Amino acid sequence: MLGVELFELWRVGRVRMPALAETYWRAAGDLRAVPHDDAEWVSLRWQLVGVLAAAGGQVEEAAEAVRVAVVRYAEADDGAGREFRRLRDAGGVLRG
Repeated sequence: MLGVELFELWRVGRVRMPALAETYWRAAGDLRAVPHDDAEWVSLRWQLVGVLAAAGGQVEEAAEAVRVAVVRYAEADDGAGREFRRLRDAGGVLRG
């Protein structure tokens, strides 16, 4: 694996997956705010809020796993690790 590939994976774990998790959490919050008096809808709404919030948490946990795997691979492959660290330290992660 090349350093640039490691960097792209790290960016997925650092930027893209957390953004996806935030989308799930935002959807859960938006759904939570929808008013309704129907008991069946309220029950369904809370179930869906739980599913969306849990999905956000799972995506965030997966993002952390990707970041850890990238760092460990970079430690094991000296050449790829050097290139990865160069790209990461150059601030490329901010470009999403």
